[in-house]
Amino acid sequence: MYGLDHEGAPLSGWNPGPKIGLVKQPLIFFQSAAADYLLALTEAGKLHVLDRATQTHFPVQTLKGPFLSPPQWQWDQLSKRIVVADGQGKVQVFNEKGESFSLAISRGKKQATQLLFTDLIADRRKDYLSANGTDLFLHAYDGEGFKLIFQKSFSGQIAALKAQGQKENARIVCSVPSMHQVWCLSTKGAVIKGFPVAGDKFAFFPQQKIMVTTIDNRVYAYGL
Repeated sequence: MYGLDHEGAPLSGWNPGPKIGLVKQPLIFFQSAAADYLLALTEAGKLHVLDRATQTHFPVQTLKGPFLSPPQWQWDQLSKRIVVADGQGKVQVFNEKGESFSLAISRGKKQATQLLFTDLIADRRKDYLSANGTDLFLHAYDGEGFKLIFQKSFSGQIAALKAQGQKENARIVCSVPSMHQVWCLSTKGAVIKGFPVAGDKFAFFPQQKIMVTTIDNRVYAYGL
């Protein structure tokens, strides 16, 4: 890895930085009041959590792939955790010391899972929105517990997955290319009126309340 400043000059300690292996998922960077965090997940399943000077925050962790989503995080007074969806239908959760536990987010389906780690329920704790094959799941914390909010099955494999907003204003959008459909759901798993719409791929503009989809060389725009 290489680290460069805004003018393209190498950062101290990054000329080059550590050799960590092939990385296909996006690198993730965030800051806390005390430190910087750079998250890199390799194709071999090595999770590197580095600071600005390439020093490790905790030892390299090994996970089992394949991986469909990058590492994600919540780092505040309420919760400090880094999460990675693995290739076995689970999410691995790491604290600031590298200590970990796993959560089942695919109801027994042992295959690679897409994950969006975002607060849809609006309780300040991020929720686990996951797509595993033809099934979509939303899990959330419930006090000290962890529960399934909804599960919805589709007639084909889910490709892209996006979410925006909270509570009744939240919208969950996914595409099912084999059916040429784009779906929009609430946080309760209810299909939003007017969906599904035609599309293989989509762009979601929640502030403008617009959905744009494409099929081959055709482009469609829908109001939400």
